[in-house]
Amino acid sequence: MIPQSLAYFEPGFFQVFTNEIIVGNRETFLHDPYGIILTRETAEKYFGHTQCVGEILRIRLDGEMRDMRVDGIIENWPENSSIQFEMILPFSWRHDRMMQYSESQWSTVYSHTYVLLQEGVDVEQFTSSLHAVQNGEEGHWSRDPLNYDLQPLSMIHIAPNNPRNFPRAIGW
Repeated sequence: MIPQSLAYFEPGFFQVFTNEIIVGNRETFLHDPYGIILTRETAEKYFGHTQCVGEILRIRLDGEMRDMRVDGIIENWPENSSIQFEMILPFSWRHDRMMQYSESQWSTVYSHTYVLLQEGVDVEQFTSSLHAVQNGEEGHWSRDPLNYDLQPLSMIHIAPNNPRNFPRAIGW
């Protein structure tokens, strides 16, 4: 089976973004590199029901068939969200594959990052600290600095500088 819409997230995704958990434990989601989270519709499509935690789903990733164990089922993601998926894998899975690829070829890989700032954090100061860590004298990108743009999550979908309505910046 080839995933129609696959997303890669860190375990903290489920602490920031809330959605109804049908089966499984939000606290343990995405810790197992071979665990997969399915939406209700996807679970019903491939298993005929949502009580499939622990069952194996064989999917094609990077040209190879992989056995992934279902760790949880969540309610379908809202259709009006900029984030869309049918299945979720741990970001560590993608990261490992990116590192293997980048050792042999030059590549650019972009990931959308969402951060949850504590109340009262100065956004400009936080952004400056990101620049300092990434682009400082000893930073990897000191010769060709990266720039970070922060925008409120509520503005990602409707931002005028975001013509495809796709999350392209760090949200807070």
